[in-house]
Amino acid sequence: MTKYLGFLLMLIAFANLHAQQTVVRGTVKDFATGETLPFVSVFFKDTKIGVTTDINGKYELKTYYATDTLVVVFVGYARKAI
Repeated sequence: MTKYLGFLLMLIAFANLHAQQTVVRGTVKDFATGETLPFVSVFFKDTKIGVTTDINGKYELKTYYATDTLVVVFVGYARKAI
């Protein structure tokens, strides 16, 4: 019985490690004026995972894939990769 319990606990632990999620949230602002920018495209580089900022310039992105670069695009501004 304890052998099966140990195996079950190991499977649960592995499932939790495998399901780690990256969450990135923030606010997009104009550097010069500090005003928030609504409806800006924010996405993870080389993926189809992206969102548009809300009316207050806030966004939240979630992914299970490994990524390290965030791209911000808005009309009239230079594309920025962070």
